[in-house]
Amino acid sequence: MSLYIKKCILILLELLICISCSTNASRDSASGKDFNTTITIHYKEEADKKYTKFQQYDKFFLNTNGIIDAPAHITENEKLKTTIKLNLNGPWLLLLGFTEFYIEPNNNLDIDFTVLKQTKTEYVDSIKINHGTAIIVRNSWGRVFLNRLFVSQLRNLSNRVEIEDVVSEKYLVLLSTKSINKLYSLYPEVKESKTIRDYFQEYFKQYFFSELCIHLNVLKENMRGEATAFSLSQFKKLSVKLSNDLTIKVRPYWFGMNKIFEQIINPEFKKFDYSYESIKPIIKDYDAVTQQYFFLLSLKEEYNLEDDNKQRNILRHKNITELTRYIAYPEFVPYIEKFKSGNNTEEFINDNIKKSILHDYNNQQIVFNDLFTKSSHRYILLDFCGSWCKPCMEELKEYKISPKLDTSSIVRPIWIFFENDDKDWLNVIKTYDLKKENCFLLQGDTTIQKNFGILFSWRGEFPHRFLFNKQGKIVDNNVLSLSSFKIPNL
Repeated sequence: MSLYIKKCILILLELLICISCSTNASRDSASGKDFNTTITIHYKEEADKKYTKFQQYDKFFLNTNGIIDAPAHITENEKLKTTIKLNLNGPWLLLLGFTEFYIEPNNNLDIDFTVLKQTKTEYVDSIKINHGTAIIVRNSWGRVFLNRLFVSQLRNLSNRVEIEDVVSEKYLVLLSTKSINKLYSLYPEVKESKTIRDYFQEYFKQYFFSELCIHLNVLKENMRGEATAFSLSQFKKLSVKLSNDLTIKVRPYWFGMNKIFEQIINPEFKKFDYSYESIKPIIKDYDAVTQQYFFLLSLKEEYNLEDDNKQRNILRHKNITELTRYIAYPEFVPYIEKFKSGNNTEEFINDNIKKSILHDYNNQQIVFNDLFTKSSHRYILLDFCGSWCKPCMEELKEYKISPKLDTSSIVRPIWIFFENDDKDWLNVIKTYDLKKENCFLLQGDTTIQKNFGILFSWRGEFPHRFLFNKQGKIVDNNVLSLSSFKIPNL
């Protein structure tokens, strides 16, 4: 693991410590409840408590930072021990620090938490379940049940037959079965639980669906002509079927639908300027809640839809506002006013980032905000990379074959090199013939790492790309690759 990746993991741990303040809000909202679930954590060192922030991922992928408060709970602290009490109405996925775990109601979970290693460049922890039922689905190093062969296979799909085989519920079931078997090999004591089997059969289907959707951009690049239309139709067909067949819908499902909206649904919505009567037939086969999710995403998308045609802007605003009349799902309603009022300031680059110092190709200092204010482009694509990062160099090699962004008047690519040496990055620029005016050096200052972690869910991995509009509002916090990136049609 590279030094910078290790550093960024440590930076995010610092963030975790900084934001793991008291749980007073949760304690107040939970007071007076009868709790049916208890989580007891034992520590070897009192200082290790700061690494077990109790929270959860945002289920609907609507908050930019991706993490929200845990369900209402109270926390009781003793020496070398923390007890969390909460009331669950069904199976749930929760977070302790970087560890995401599955837990059921009426559970008394007892675990040992140990920090195995913590240096300036490395952090490792361990969770041991003493009694109670919990399943770890993700830790700080990745997803426990990830099928890496499946992920690599997605990059090589190129024809109708392969697409039809892979983008199908049958294939998702096959992958889910393999993951269930792996789960049983790691947790043999849960093999007889029908609840766990039913939950994870659907969870894994949704997880692999989301992985498919993440790679949709790459698949579209590999396709040509009729194959592209066929690929999109298969994705839509699969997403419709899942929307109607799944009995539970967890975060991977909504993440996948977010990508379906972005790549398939929203381009169709735009053609009709979001007129309800015109777009309703496009999504009529989805279940009612997913339809409302697409309407809500349209409302969130409105602030990225500015067009040179003012009359069209007015019409779109009117039509999207009209869509809110059809959003009644209780968990979506709180977002309506937030998006309508533009109360989205957490999705913008903040003053701390704006004031950060970078160096240009001539070793002159510039402030980060100049990347936006001195650019004539409508979008800025930031690529966090480093000369020491092999995947970064592989991507630049691929981009060099067709450097389409270099001549774009819409999107400006910006490479920010995170370096220990101030010369290595210059060799990279020369080797891959990058435009010098689009390349900048970051050394020493950790402000960008910390704030991108808080605001835009960056976990310190390289390469990583972010797409912003001219005003500094995040459009996509995880652009898949430069070579597969499509320049927006405006």
